[in-house]
Amino acid sequence: SSGKREEHIDIRLDGFILKVNIPVDKKVIDHQDRPQCLSMATSEVTATNTRHAPHCSCLALQNLFRRFAASEFFHSSYTKFPKFQDNFSLLHTLFLRHAYQVDTSVQQQTDFCHFPGKSSVFEDLWSVNFTQVSLDFEGTKSSKGEALNFIYPFPLCMWACLPKKW
Repeated sequence: SSGKREEHIDIRLDGFILKVNIPVDKKVIDHQDRPQCLSMATSEVTATNTRHAPHCSCLALQNLFRRFAASEFFHSSYTKFPKFQDNFSLLHTLFLRHAYQVDTSVQQQTDFCHFPGKSSVFEDLWSVNFTQVSLDFEGTKSSKGEALNFIYPFPLCMWACLPKKW
């Protein structure tokens, strides 16, 4: 790495009626009801590092934090299996800073060397929102071309970050 700061770039990707087929390993013993693939389908998906998309706002993240806070499992004092006292935090502080729009940068708004509002790529917070996602098995001989439902459609929202330091 050259030490040059990689700046954040706003990105939003939208997908409609997408389907991904994951082939089943051929090593599995051949059986009449063995599927050829696992199929993941979604009616609509948005992946973005901005807060300007449905279910990707700061308020949506704040509501998610409130639900986490209501669960004893996410409290730092909870040490029952599968958590242990020396475990890392399940929720990075980057999520909290984004949710409540806390600016922790040392740069002052009066610093003219850098454009105000530009942040590092390592401070990016991504949201991936599926309006409906489902999993089906396809290619079984007994289903006569029909997909066999594995997981019925449900809404799914995921948040992710890749900070330089965890």
